[in-house]
Amino acid sequence: MAGGQQSVSDSGEEFIPRTTLYLESSVASAPKAGDLVAIGTSTATSPPSGYETIRRVKRFDPSTFNEGLPDYEVATT
Repeated sequence: MAGGQQSVSDSGEEFIPRTTLYLESSVASAPKAGDLVAIGTSTATSPPSGYETIRRVKRFDPSTFNEGLPDYEVATT
């Protein structure tokens, strides 16, 4: 989803997301603040131009919906 409402980063700073992503991932490979995200397809070994930085990660408990992997809402700038 492009954009989003004003939010607070994991470090406590207010920002307006450039992109909001929703995904399902194991806890071991979960995204974290500071990780880089490339929107689209890339095989680059270093960050491609146009990458976005994850500012906030919100985890949802999968047991609510009787699912296996946790769901995440990730906001970038």
